[in-house]
Amino acid sequence: MSLVGAPITFGREPGSDYPRAIVTRNGTLLATYLWNDGTTTKIVTKKSPDQGATWMGPVEVISWDAKLAQLKNPFLFQTSSGTLLCSYLIREIRSDGKPRHMTFNVDQSTDGGDNGIQGEWEPFLCEDPDGTLQAYYSHELSPNDQDIVLRMSNDGGKTWGAFINILGAGVPDVRPGMPQVLSLDGKGNLLMVYESNAGKLFRVWAQTSTDGGISWGNPHVIFDPRYRGLPEQDGPAELATGPNAGVPGLARVSGLLVVSFMTNQDQPNKDYVDVANLDMKIITSADGGATWSPPVKVLSKAGWGGVTAVEGASHTVTRRHTLGLLSEAMERERHYVKYRLGDNNSDLGEDSDGSDQICVQEIRRASQQQYRYY
Repeated sequence: MSLVGAPITFGREPGSDYPRAIVTRNGTLLATYLWNDGTTTKIVTKKSPDQGATWMGPVEVISWDAKLAQLKNPFLFQTSSGTLLCSYLIREIRSDGKPRHMTFNVDQSTDGGDNGIQGEWEPFLCEDPDGTLQAYYSHELSPNDQDIVLRMSNDGGKTWGAFINILGAGVPDVRPGMPQVLSLDGKGNLLMVYESNAGKLFRVWAQTSTDGGISWGNPHVIFDPRYRGLPEQDGPAELATGPNAGVPGLARVSGLLVVSFMTNQDQPNKDYVDVANLDMKIITSADGGATWSPPVKVLSKAGWGGVTAVEGASHTVTRRHTLGLLSEAMERERHYVKYRLGDNNSDLGEDSDGSDQICVQEIRRASQQQYRYY
C-alpha cells in the first residue's frame, strides 16, 4: 500500500476530535466529529457530495456548556427507511468537576441531516435483515469493570427492548468494549470484534453469533501485540506490562474482512493512551474470520480510528498521524484515509497556527490476502 495525494482538510474547529463517517443512500459522504473551544462542546456533521474533495457544513447535532458536560463517541447510521441516526454519550459534570452520570442518546434526522440530527460508552448501530435496529455499547459498572450490552428496536429507534448483556457479565476487573459488528452472510451469522484486557493487557478479540446477536460464543484473540504475527497459544496467560492493542474498526473490503486498531506494539514501554506512542495497523481475513493475516502498519502516531467501506474501498478514521508505511500494492483501488492532524505534524505542510485539522486522503490498497509486515 501507499498513500496518494495531499491531505484534504474538512475540519479545523477548536478541539476537533473523534471523527466517524458513513456513506448515505444517495452516495453522500457524511462525517461527524466533536469540537470543544473550552466554552462550548458540540457534536457536528459535515457532508461531501464528491467523496471528500469538498465539504459542506458544519451542522450542529447537539451542544452543551463545556463546564457542565462532556460529549463523547458520536456514531452515524442510516436505517433501511432512510432515517439518519446519531448516537453519542453525554457525561454530565458536577460543580466540583467530577463526573455525575452518563447517558447514552440516539438522535435522528429525516431530511438527510440538512437541518441537524435532533434529539454509556462506545455505541455501535446496525440493522437486522428484518429491519430490527441493534445498539451495541459498553456498559460501565466501575472503573475496572465493564460489559458489552445490546438493546433492540423494532420501530426505528423510537422505543427499545430489554437490556441484553452479551459479554462480561459476572467477570470483575475486565473491560471489554469498543464493539464492532458485521453480518457474514446477510442472515443471522454475525462477527463482532472488540477490545478486552482479559489477561491484563488490551488485545483485539472476536466472537461470533448464529442467531442475529442474541447469543455469542467462541471468544478468541485475533491480534496480540506481544507477537509480530498471529497470537501464539503458548504465550503467558497474563502479563501486567507490555504492549496493548484496541479500538478496533471492522469493514468488508473487496471480499476481505478488514480490522483496524491502534497499538503501541512498536513502543511497548510507552504510554498506551498518548497518540504520539501509537500506530494504526490493520489485519485481514479472506475466510470469514477463521484466520487472520499478520499486521500492516497504516499510519504512525495515530489512534482512535475506524473503517468504513466506500465503493469496495475503505475509510480509515484516525485521531492524529504522521505518514506511516503500507504494504506493497498490486491491484489499485480507491481508498481514503481520514484523520486528525495535531500541531506536531509540520512535515505534512499544514498551517503552523497550532490548530487541529480533520483530513481525508486517498490511499491505494493491495488486493493480496497476505501482507508483508514492516
